[in-house]
Amino acid sequence: MSACGSRDAQRIAYDLADQITRRLFAIGLELHGALARIQDPRATERVRAALNGLDNTIDDLRRVAFDLHAAPRDPGPPDR
Repeated sequence: MSACGSRDAQRIAYDLADQITRRLFAIGLELHGALARIQDPRATERVRAALNGLDNTIDDLRRVAFDLHAAPRDPGPPDR
């Protein structure tokens, strides 16, 4: 893959990770809003556990996106 193609792939991956992070964050906000309405303590704990997992997933995605953005660009073999 050419250097330009590699940069394009990194940019696309970064944009995709950013978009997914935003969507997961919005889902988390919705769940936090619903949490106050849940009466069953067991259900509350399950939703909180799911929110923790969601937060961890968002952190992982941000780390991956940062790593992609900060990765040195390999020029690769010259185009022919």
